[in-house]
Amino acid sequence: MVIGALQSAGVRIRSLCTDPSVLKDGLEAVNKAKAIGVKTQRERDYIAAMETYYKDWEKLDYRTRVLAYEKAMERMYLHYPEDQSRNLLCSRDR
Repeated sequence: MVIGALQSAGVRIRSLCTDPSVLKDGLEAVNKAKAIGVKTQRERDYIAAMETYYKDWEKLDYRTRVLAYEKAMERMYLHYPEDQSRNLLCSRDR
């Protein structure tokens, strides 16, 4: 399950914070999750959605990253409308 892969890699799904050390750790965790080699395209899509928040955190402001993440999760909703994992990821981010 993608949530397990992200959590085992260290992604803190519970919140999208702005602490630089957490952002750095989050990007490292996303990279580890990508390296684990999840089995399905859906899982890869979730990891990519999480990456939109952590990628370029040093250069992009919070609002830009959150809006990119929101759009990525909207695409997940449209592509996987019956997926309960998405609901868990979205609810933990609030």
